[in-house]
Amino acid sequence: EDDPDDTQMFIEALTDVHPNIFISSFENGNILLQELVSGMSISPDVIFMDINMPFKNGMECLKELRNDLRFHRIPIVMFTTSSTKEDIMETYYGGASRYITKPGTYRELVDLLTQVFELAFQGKLFKTDLFNFVMRVSQVNTAKGKPTVARSDINTGFSNLSGQDNMPTAL
Repeated sequence: EDDPDDTQMFIEALTDVHPNIFISSFENGNILLQELVSGMSISPDVIFMDINMPFKNGMECLKELRNDLRFHRIPIVMFTTSSTKEDIMETYYGGASRYITKPGTYRELVDLLTQVFELAFQGKLFKTDLFNFVMRVSQVNTAKGKPTVARSDINTGFSNLSGQDNMPTAL
């Protein structure tokens, strides 16, 4: 993420989801790839990546990471303002694990990140079918009074995801 305000909000939301999480943030794709290739001291459990980054965009980074066997099994979640069918399809076929369009509120962001880490904890964050690829906050669950994260492809409706209460420690 190249926007400092977005980066700060994202880090705060991750910390709300799991207070003991270790986070590394990079302002562009070149720095991300340099750090990963040079052998970071801690290998990431999850990579969140924006499509629109300077110098080397998220699509280019995704392609390079998926072509390198060292990073082939790390889930990559595209986290972007774009909701175009072209970007969704390109990242899906490029090997991204999930696709999240940046939500409108902090609470929605926390709910989406909670769901991502629940999937990671369950071992279900890896490459999925197109129906489960795009994650969105779709509705308010009136029984619990909080947003419900849903999965959807770009052609069909929504289906609620089930979750668990345990949170993994992940990057």
